[in-house]
Amino acid sequence: MNWDVIKTAVATFLSAFLASLQPVYDAMLLLLIFAGCDMLFGLLAGLVAGGERFSFKKFILAAGYLLVYLGVVVLIYAVGRFQDDALAAHYLVKVVTYVFIYFYSSNMFRNLHLLMPGNPVIRFLDYFVGLQFVRRVPVLEEFLQRAEQEKVSGADAASRNFSSVSAEDTPEDTCGTVDERSER
Repeated sequence: MNWDVIKTAVATFLSAFLASLQPVYDAMLLLLIFAGCDMLFGLLAGLVAGGERFSFKKFILAAGYLLVYLGVVVLIYAVGRFQDDALAAHYLVKVVTYVFIYFYSSNMFRNLHLLMPGNPVIRFLDYFVGLQFVRRVPVLEEFLQRAEQEKVSGADAASRNFSSVSAEDTPEDTCGTVDERSER
């Protein structure tokens, strides 16, 4: 078999696959930008403020997390597309992207604070940006409060009993359309 034919077939397949992801291109680009900034500021904070050396293992781990996050976005979009519910898939991709960006920016500002400890602008931006993301994703605030309570109470995450979720912890209607959920 001719290698040119194989290369052309692979390029065609990859092009078609990437073209099918065009609706979530912006979300994936945002994740790449925020992950890159987080990695850069983490590297600088470690080298400058922490006196650490570059760790290839940490870099590979961060790149792996980014690939998992991108994979989650692609899978959410694919499930919505194949279930003929593209509107809900776009909404969920948007929410998941906000959550990922919240955690990336939180870590990024923490690293910036290590680089510039006395800078009040960095402290304010950390607070303000975090507040804006929590407003966009209200469930995130509840999650962060629960995580903080568990941290304070010393609860071990591995020993949590997930079967103790009450009816109050779950939404009444999880199958509504995007328009129905946004009206609530």
